[in-house]
Amino acid sequence: MTPPVQGLQECLYDVLAVERTATPDALKIAYRKQAMKWHPDKIQQSGANPEAYQEATVRFQLISRAYEVLSDPVERAWYDSHRSAILSSASSSSNAAPGEFEFNVWPYFSPTAFSGFGETGKGFYAVYGEVFRKVHLQEQMFARVYGTGSVREAPDLGGPGTLYANVTVFYNYWQGFTTEKDFGWCDEYDVMQAPNRKVRRLMEEENKKIRKRERREYSDSVRQLAAFVKKRDKRVREKQLELQRIQKEKAEMRKQRQLQLEKEKQEQVSGVNVSQSVRFIPEFIPHITQKSPLGLCQQSLLRF
Repeated sequence: MTPPVQGLQECLYDVLAVERTATPDALKIAYRKQAMKWHPDKIQQSGANPEAYQEATVRFQLISRAYEVLSDPVERAWYDSHRSAILSSASSSSNAAPGEFEFNVWPYFSPTAFSGFGETGKGFYAVYGEVFRKVHLQEQMFARVYGTGSVREAPDLGGPGTLYANVTVFYNYWQGFTTEKDFGWCDEYDVMQAPNRKVRRLMEEENKKIRKRERREYSDSVRQLAAFVKKRDKRVREKQLELQRIQKEKAEMRKQRQLQLEKEKQEQVSGVNVSQSVRFIPEFIPHITQKSPLGLCQQSLLRF
């Protein structure tokens, strides 16, 4: 497999050393192999120097994140369809679409975009908090310059201590994002150069299609980035685990309640059977008395 070109984002398939057609089982095997090879503890036990240990730590994190993406069918399909844009996004600024309001989000789909879950440096909350602030700032700038309307304030990503209600507000906002930018800088044709009205109208129609496509794709990429970030947000994962625990406890309580109701029902049925047996005995005694020899003798004496 060809090694990744220096300066580009590394292909996730290259990280796991597999072909793009690899099956889920092949991915799992490759992941285990690479994880074992680059596990920091193993490197440290081998007596490697601190630089080698640090390199192994970074590589191990990249391997884990690559498998996290490719082992998810939905994320893998999305990555496959946008792989070229992601890989070329960091090669040079010339790859960015022209226009002063363009912001390239593709580099932030990379597992190497953040390190750890801190609020400074390359920490998760520092990196993605800044990304979404930049996206929102450009929306506000475009709306002011071109008068497309006001853009409401966007919620902040926050950090580890942010209330979960605010976390929910953040992801609801960005997963429902639609850009204000019209992508006029993506026009393919200069309508001022049209030789006549008919050609100009055709140029305008083509430019309109291009703008619509670019606007849709940009909005979709920002929403997808929000989903990408949410899936990796420790606060969301911890909340999901908490909800799973609560649901499990509720299910166990329902099960215990059902067992208790069944037990009470059985006890009631047993109580009814005992009561009927007790009532049967007095009713049966006179019958025995009348039919027994002693009873007949008593009746004869009374007649005598």
